Amino acid sequence: MKVLVTCQSSAMGGVERRLETEVAVIQEKGWQSIVSVPGFKNQASWRQKISALGGVFLEWNPYKFIERQQTSVFWKFLAFLKRKKIIGQKFDLAHVALPWTTVGMTRLYEISKAKVPAVLALHCTYPMEIFPEKILLQIKESLQGVVAAYAVSDSVRESFLSNFGEYCSHFDIDVIHNGISCDAFIRDDALRNGLRKKLAIADDEFLLLFCGRLSDMKRPEFALRIMSHASFEKSKVKMLFVGEGEKRDALLSYVENNGMDDRVLFMGFVENTREIYSAADAYVSTSENREGFPLAASEALAAGLPLFLPDYPVFVECFGECRAAHFFDGSDPEEWVGGILSFSRISQDEIRIYAQDAMHYARSRLDVSIMKNRINKFYDDVSVKCLSFPG
Repeated sequence: MKVLVTCQSSAMGGVERRLETEVAVIQEKGWQSIVSVPGFKNQASWRQKISALGGVFLEWNPYKFIERQQTSVFWKFLAFLKRKKIIGQKFDLAHVALPWTTVGMTRLYEISKAKVPAVLALHCTYPMEIFPEKILLQIKESLQGVVAAYAVSDSVRESFLSNFGEYCSHFDIDVIHNGISCDAFIRDDALRNGLRKKLAIADDEFLLLFCGRLSDMKRPEFALRIMSHASFEKSKVKMLFVGEGEKRDALLSYVENNGMDDRVLFMGFVENTREIYSAADAYVSTSENREGFPLAASEALAAGLPLFLPDYPVFVECFGECRAAHFFDGSDPEEWVGGILSFSRISQDEIRIYAQDAMHYARSRLDVSIMKNRINKFYDDVSVKCLSFPG
């Protein structure tokens, strides 16, 4: 089968990493994967990974009139002008990843109009939205060509159905959790010592890691509110922010204005994160309740790091049965302060027990092999459905 793998990407993130696995599974099945995404920052290394897996690239970037809620014939015509690119490829199937409510819906609309059967991958917990009637009609038309879908968590599945359930009765939505390569994140003491020395982190200091886009959804300012608490001023707890985003400058100003330079550090975007997981003592996520399935937190567990997380449903679904995961009120920084400080003072024997629990949970629940087996079975079922597709 010849499969179009596409997404309306805007940055390198969890969705793009999940597409790597998608391409790997498709190629391992002996099918052909053609990848089409817009350009985004740090894409070069990602394209190299896709190429190494056997995927090839197609430049197809239809005008996104649904995302912009532009309903006139003119805007639809702009998207239509690119349709011949996918018709000419004679695809047997399309995989469309939706990182947000309607982001990528124009691509799905064009694929549907080109009579190519499609599968959806749903990646975020979408908020309820009210759309104009004409946009809803176009969303309905977009979804008509879908033969199957999967969501990365129950929370994502339910949020998508809340928005578009009335248009989805002709296909099922499975849940296939994200997976990570556990072997890629095994803790390395040499890497740990090297980075901590570079960052001037003493052996007896407790380093919290925040790894992700510095954007509204990740709420990095909430993490700073935790670290700004007076209790941390004379503690041995520090926090390392890894990632880029629109909030970076504001965060740096906050740290400087509040005299936190001695306990908050920034590293920017890091391609290979094994080093930073090795250097850290615990992982912190303060994201909104819109995550799909947190990849960085999963990687941290594989590296043996305990997690400090908001008690939102998606985090409890993903990590609630892991003893190394600690949950706090997502709106109360005071609760986090006490929990983090208490944990930073536990014995080395207790830390080793938490590390073992974290790594065991990652290997038994989150390893990429588990995800790939489920995706492989998903495509086996989809290939049968494609035989009866009316297009």
